[in-house]
Amino acid sequence: MRTNALRGTGPCSVGPGAVSSAAGRGVGQLWALTVTVNAWMEGNTATARWGAGFLILSFLVVIGPGLLDPKDR
Repeated sequence: MRTNALRGTGPCSVGPGAVSSAAGRGVGQLWALTVTVNAWMEGNTATARWGAGFLILSFLVVIGPGLLDPKDR
């Protein structure tokens, strides 16, 4: 009988792809925040508003699935 001793369950069972994807999202959001703040400080309010809208949308995309189905998290 063969058992899978490395079977992962729980919060520690994420693979390297999930970790790099989450890190990429975080880097992308930090980059967008930097661009938005720089645009605001330079007086480019239109660019800053587009950047703020992108940040809000990005945050909702990340948090949305957990709000839609909290039992799945």
